[in-house]
Amino acid sequence: MASEQNQGLNFNAMDAAKLQWYHLKAVVVTGMGFFTDAYDLFCISLVTKLLGRIYYHVDGSPKPGSLPPNVAAAVNGVALCGTLAGQLFFGWLGDKLGRKRVYGVTLLLMVAASIGSGLSFGKTPETVMTTLCFFRFWLGFGIGGDYPLSATIMAEYSSKSSRGAFIAAVFAMQGFGILAGGGVAILVSHIFQSVFPAPAYSVNPTMSTVPQADYVWRIILMVGAFPAVLTYYWRMTLPETPRYTALVANNANKASQDMSRVLNVEIRIDDNNNNNIPNAVANNKSDNNHSSSFGMFSKEFLRRHGLHLLGTAMAWFFVDVAYYSQNLFQKDIFSAVGWLPAANTMSALDELFKIARAQFLIALCGTVPGYWFTVALIDYIGRFAIQMLGFFFMTVFMFALAIPYHHWTMPGNHVGFVVMYGLTFFFANFGPNATTFIVPAEIFPARFRSTCHGISAAAGKAGAIVGALGFLYAAQNQNPAKTDAGYPAGIGMKNSLLVLGVINLFGLVFTFLVPESKGKSLEEMSGDQIQQDFEHPVVLTVEAQAEHVGDLGGGLSKNLFLKDKKSRFYIVSVLADTKVDLKVLSARLGLGKGGLRMAPEEALGEILQVPLGCVTPFALVNESARHVSLLLDQGFKSQERCFFHPLSNDVTISLKASDLDKFLKSIGRDPAYVDLEANPSVGKDQPPDLASFVPSGSIAIPDPTENSTPSKGPSEKSVASTDIKSTKITANASKPSSRAQNAKDKPVKDVNPSGLTANVERFVEEILDKTSALLLSQITEETIKQHGAQLGTVLSNSIKSCLSSELNSTTMTFKNTAYTEGFHAGIHHHPKPKY
Repeated sequence: MASEQNQGLNFNAMDAAKLQWYHLKAVVVTGMGFFTDAYDLFCISLVTKLLGRIYYHVDGSPKPGSLPPNVAAAVNGVALCGTLAGQLFFGWLGDKLGRKRVYGVTLLLMVAASIGSGLSFGKTPETVMTTLCFFRFWLGFGIGGDYPLSATIMAEYSSKSSRGAFIAAVFAMQGFGILAGGGVAILVSHIFQSVFPAPAYSVNPTMSTVPQADYVWRIILMVGAFPAVLTYYWRMTLPETPRYTALVANNANKASQDMSRVLNVEIRIDDNNNNNIPNAVANNKSDNNHSSSFGMFSKEFLRRHGLHLLGTAMAWFFVDVAYYSQNLFQKDIFSAVGWLPAANTMSALDELFKIARAQFLIALCGTVPGYWFTVALIDYIGRFAIQMLGFFFMTVFMFALAIPYHHWTMPGNHVGFVVMYGLTFFFANFGPNATTFIVPAEIFPARFRSTCHGISAAAGKAGAIVGALGFLYAAQNQNPAKTDAGYPAGIGMKNSLLVLGVINLFGLVFTFLVPESKGKSLEEMSGDQIQQDFEHPVVLTVEAQAEHVGDLGGGLSKNLFLKDKKSRFYIVSVLADTKVDLKVLSARLGLGKGGLRMAPEEALGEILQVPLGCVTPFALVNESARHVSLLLDQGFKSQERCFFHPLSNDVTISLKASDLDKFLKSIGRDPAYVDLEANPSVGKDQPPDLASFVPSGSIAIPDPTENSTPSKGPSEKSVASTDIKSTKITANASKPSSRAQNAKDKPVKDVNPSGLTANVERFVEEILDKTSALLLSQITEETIKQHGAQLGTVLSNSIKSCLSSELNSTTMTFKNTAYTEGFHAGIHHHPKPKY
């Protein structure tokens, strides 16, 4: 069972949680924000032609009025500019103040700006458009904040097996928002057409746009406020995410309470840890050199996450160039291929109705299914595969539309064009449009998660601005006589689609910078964790250990505990597949070819203070092991993660070599990685290359007969670690040695074997005292009369019932303290300087 240790707070309960009511509630509450986002962002594309007819009609013109290029660019792009600014600002604020504290502000902004957009009045067209652009900017600002906050909140509350589906489900609400925008426009325009019929523009240019049409676009824009209002209360009841509370706000008690409330299970933390949450093996919150103290855009951040941030930002940039070009200008594309009638053959409301119908059908058949394919499959085939697949097919279909473009414009071929065009939307949403939203919420540290998501999303909106404004001009006809009023000649629709195809190829390339996060915890992806712990039955061989953790990827370790002729001891820790020749190693240490042998069994308890089968580098935390030399296999540094026993052989921990280094340095040891398979010549001209690793002092082991606790095996029995493949150990498995337990809050350097033995004696004495007291309390005249000959059985059952839970708890505490001692000791231990 895996768990991330953060100040004793176990996120495994969240990572392993099955589908619960809270997950569904969180998807709906956060998803409704995206429903509103999509509705507000994309409904403007439906009403721009109507705005042109209402405010920019030119008497005597053969074409209906249209927005001038600068006005069209402003109306379409200003919300995207606001969104970009909001993503950066609220992303940063979400990491500084917490996700929940700023989550409601974004919704209030959206409500106020949606209503304000519909109330954009003025005496001239210019003032109306200026007011509309003002409110559209702040609408975008609120929408921008929803991106990093919704994604981060959903990611930090989801289980690792279904996290991708939950975040994708939140984003998939965008599809329903686009669908709703088309549906509302269809409904409103149809009602107004029925009540206020109008002729086509070619019949009567003035009467083709009825005065009441000015209400239509306002109603469509203001409807976007309703779903935001409906979800505001529920958004405010969401608790702060435990990961932010624990890892950033450093309040594990509050985090555990929120987890317990959300998951309906009791979450306990280790009270000994107070409110310091380590993000590395040897964490000290006051240490300025702590591994997690690096800042945003520091060298350490760029080393760890720089390429990841570049990959998420650029992939989002390129997909949004293509996606927003297609979405915002569907009406122009449909008109260009003849799917929509010529504008002068329709009235203003009739044109709005047909544009909305076309967008609704594309969303229904291509956009929405793509989103939900992602929801269904992302946790099975992974983010990387879906993003690659999406970019690839977007490129294919874009070229398939562009290269034979003339063919699609011919009568009778419009259906084929619309199908191909719809497939580009399908693979955008079953592809990078969804995954670029999901991945940034999973791969960055908790204290930067919202900021990094905001940066990635802002890069996407920069791409959307490029797409919206660039496509507006680029798609104009190459013949100046056939361009829209006020526009210069462009490169044409065919060449514009070719450019979008090339842009999709760039997105595919940058996908290779993004890591796969499927099935991994947020702490594992971001590096917030100390390590992962895997509990399993007691194991004594590396083969048995591999049965439990061998399929997780990484390097299993085998550990030798050796002794030379002068009673100097060595731990040799190597990868399971590394072959160590003791004769060669002995010669390289300068001990001669027969100078090393396995250490005797009693040395495990007296020096390393670990049970049989649990030789581990972490045993060096004990004062009794201060003269033991450690040699590490250089192969560990090439592993993504390595597996060791801590101080117990029923637990395996997974951590990086760099984190092992931090632990060793925290106890005053310099990590030494060597090639233990090498066999260099040793002679007069070639001194032993590992002679510097020979300990300076020997360690005397007391005679076993003098120990207060007798040894369980013959004193001359030689032992190796749990991890030596060639050794068959048949002795009984033992639990963590009593010597591995420290007194509460006592520094490791004060620990000595006799003190630890006294702790064990007190532990056993306490159990006996409790048992005796309970037994005596149960023997009364009344119980003797009542039970007679059955008194023994009754007392036995009663004692078992009363003591079972208490002894289980006490024993578990003793065991856990033993195998985690190495990490807590590393926090407080400060080795004396050597002179």
